[in-house]
Amino acid sequence: MASGVRRIRRLAAATALVTTLAPVLGWTSLAYAQAPAGKPGERMVVDARELVYDKDNNTVSAVGDVQILYQGRTIEADRVVYDRQSKRVVATGNARITESNGTVITGDRFNLTDDFRDGFIDSLRVVNTDKTRFSAPRAERTDGEVFVFDKGIYTACEPCVDQPERPPFWQVRAARIIHKKSEQMIYYEDARIEFAGVPIAYIPYMSGPDATVK
Repeated sequence: MASGVRRIRRLAAATALVTTLAPVLGWTSLAYAQAPAGKPGERMVVDARELVYDKDNNTVSAVGDVQILYQGRTIEADRVVYDRQSKRVVATGNARITESNGTVITGDRFNLTDDFRDGFIDSLRVVNTDKTRFSAPRAERTDGEVFVFDKGIYTACEPCVDQPERPPFWQVRAARIIHKKSEQMIYYEDARIEFAGVPIAYIPYMSGPDATVK
């Protein structure tokens, strides 16, 4: 075992409350008994096969079947590492966030703030509860509600059950797609509209309401 590394196996093969973990691990920000905004009574629950406290690198890692519940969000991954100095959380391996409203965000790698609200996601896929979908090689979320998708794709069509790799009936590709949830608007830059995978129109800039607008 490397110097300065402490490993803790799953506690009773069950979920561990952060108020138990924090004094042992020094997990003072990711494992935080109150929300960063100061809302009392909000607890983070961490479940993993192993917790690794690396004093030398000032990190805490949850490893194996990780599930973290906090502020109505659930983050799942093979590995979640919290850097205590930068106050950033990196989740890798089958990474997935389920928002309180049911929206599911998956990606190859999440680099997030310690409240999971903001950050960068690689190979992003977003499935909203209304079945609208976004995807992009890379995206950033700010203020907990603004998504910026680089080389993004947006569609309201579900994948074909028999041929999921087939292009949807329609989709919009754009150099950048900006979804502002507070405005209920989606903005497209250098957009191309496709039907069945065939481009039919190019529009330098356009915008429209998201699917929450009836």
